[in-house]
Amino acid sequence: NLRADRSGTGVAIALLLGIPCAGYALSGQPGVLVYGLALGGMAATAWISRFPRDWVGAGALLFAVSDLLIFARLGPLAVSIVPTLLVWPLYVAGQAMIAYGVVRTERAGNEGVHDRL
Repeated sequence: NLRADRSGTGVAIALLLGIPCAGYALSGQPGVLVYGLALGGMAATAWISRFPRDWVGAGALLFAVSDLLIFARLGPLAVSIVPTLLVWPLYVAGQAMIAYGVVRTERAGNEGVHDRL
């Protein structure tokens, strides 16, 4: 049951294209554009997956923002404390949200499986 509704698809396309463009704009480095495409793909697929957006989609966004802050450290936030303070908390929170959303969904889908075996 993919959530490829109109708003989900539009957001997914925006993430797929916007994240690499933002990363490149922040860093000015072509390699970031390539990595950003993979990062945008991860966020886009998380957004339209069967897993809950409020956990998995939002967690993927936090993960992406964490990486965008790393890229910003190469450019406009080079002397800012903001990336230092936020990169790891956003990364950990994003990963935890992704894991929680996936595990919760899988557990709910597998309830009673052992009873049927």
